Amino acid sequence: MTDLPESVHQAHDALRTEDWALACDRIALALDQVAQPALRARLHGWRAQALTELGALAPARQAVRQALLAARDLGEQHSDATAPLRALHGRISARMAAQAAADQRRAHAADLAARPLDELLAAAAPGAERAAVYLARADALVDAGRPQGVPALITRGLAEAPLAATREQVLLRLALLRTRPANAADVLSQALELADDAASETLVTAVARAARDLALPLPEPGF
Repeated sequence: MTDLPESVHQAHDALRTEDWALACDRIALALDQVAQPALRARLHGWRAQALTELGALAPARQAVRQALLAARDLGEQHSDATAPLRALHGRISARMAAQAAADQRRAHAADLAARPLDELLAAAAPGAERAAVYLARADALVDAGRPQGVPALITRGLAEAPLAATREQVLLRLALLRTRPANAADVLSQALELADDAASETLVTAVARAARDLALPLPEPGF
């Protein structure tokens, strides 16, 4: 790379030191200065990498697509360059899908937190269904940064949840743990006992995850 514009060297150095913003700036300049197709393909790939690290996923995906098109136009002798670009495109697309799903969950939580509780309960049958409404509302309030009303919701949910509704019994307690109550260790122990008695590996795993988040010791389950 000795005969290349200084901007290319600066971009390479910025990538190596993980200065992603500087890398994007230098790459943009280099793309204005470079005409060689192979180098332009590489620069687009570099830009995609830097933008991904900055969390600018939509422009990153566009950049990697430009790199793939440029690499394809170079012919078979450069076909080995497409594999890492396709892998990067896959990672970017996966992150974008996860981000969209998280945005959708946040929007749903905000809606649940804002709607009148009586309206939510009116559509639910007594028992496990109403308990699930209290659970969803409690989680939504925590997600919205309004945990103050959660303990009362959990108390009402536990009162309505049948003892046989193990999933709701466990998850309601885990929702309460998200508010970090003073009796967190006792609540955690109750949740684990219920999950263990139901021989539910899924629920035991959820309890273990809650314990890890709270940095609380978890007794060994019995199965």
